[in-house]
Amino acid sequence: MNPTKPSIVALITDFGLQDEYVGVMKGVILSVNPQARIVDVCHAIEPYGIVQAGQMLASVTPYFPPETVFVVVVDPGVGGERDILAVRREGVVLLAPDNGLLSVWRDDWRSTDIVRVQQTRYFLSRVSRTFHGRDIFAPVAGHLTLGLPLEELGPPVDPRRIQRVSVPMVRIGGQGDVRGTVIAVDRFGNLITDIRSEVLSELERRQSKGEWRIEVREKSIHGLRSFYGEVDRGKPLALIGSRNTLEIAINGGSAAADFGAEAGTAVLVRTSR
Repeated sequence: MNPTKPSIVALITDFGLQDEYVGVMKGVILSVNPQARIVDVCHAIEPYGIVQAGQMLASVTPYFPPETVFVVVVDPGVGGERDILAVRREGVVLLAPDNGLLSVWRDDWRSTDIVRVQQTRYFLSRVSRTFHGRDIFAPVAGHLTLGLPLEELGPPVDPRRIQRVSVPMVRIGGQGDVRGTVIAVDRFGNLITDIRSEVLSELERRQSKGEWRIEVREKSIHGLRSFYGEVDRGKPLALIGSRNTLEIAINGGSAAADFGAEAGTAVLVRTSR
């Protein structure tokens, strides 16, 4: 193992914690490298939530040490013809299925290191058709923490040929509004949107200064707050959350329940003069 590189494996899956899947993956990683440090980023991605997983990956990678091995197993095509890719980009090492997830994480793939994971000597000896997280992703991640070069895993892949999924773009409309989407609901029922603070700043720059109005399912919130306790308990608010995106919350309650919203729900932001 190269002592200058952290032996960290960060896991993102849609497995949940009620079954043995996550624990078994950890056991395989540690069997390859007993000194590996494993971080559970999230195992509550919505089942088959490729876009949600890619967006979460983008939000967490800046906060990990360089060369952390991220393993993202949100893999509805497991056992089929989809490839598994290993990527090194901007100090991040990543294992993920080639199902569009990478295109959500990054939208510029003109130049990077990507290989197709094919070298079976780094897999478990028996590979099932339904649990590549255990049989391929986990052992390969363990070997990567020991300093295995990406090129040992398989042939290079042209970045232009990776699978892509369509993600709606957040733009400022002609009427001076922003239309976005709820991309995730956290454990507290907060609605996390894809509307970044920079977009709101641009909207404010274009429009005469006025009060924000945020609309979700025919309900409105007026103004942006700085923290949850800035409104009375049980009252709704909008603020810029830890992901630097617009978040809709209820102080002490669930915005998802109150607004009847979920991932995919439309969000409209206007400024009123």
